[in-house]
Amino acid sequence: MGRFGLMKMLAINGSPRSDGHTSRALNVLLAEAEVKGYEVERIDLVDLDYSDCKGCRSCKTEGSCIIDDDMSALYDKIKVADHILLSSPI
Repeated sequence: MGRFGLMKMLAINGSPRSDGHTSRALNVLLAEAEVKGYEVERIDLVDLDYSDCKGCRSCKTEGSCIIDDDMSALYDKIKVADHILLSSPI
């Protein structure tokens, strides 16, 4: 069990096609995870607005990224997830 009940699974879809094979395969896995009792959340990277890493190392020296984009919310979700599932086309 997770910290307060259900195990949290965060699924991050890296495919640019939200209706492609990668997406459909991920949906099958998430449906099974829900049957097993997981609380699931799916994030499609194509829907986020984010920038490339600038290599400033602020994340190491200051503890957070200096870039204010949609990744900030994703980092918070990653921190509280019990399991992270990454999907990407080959």
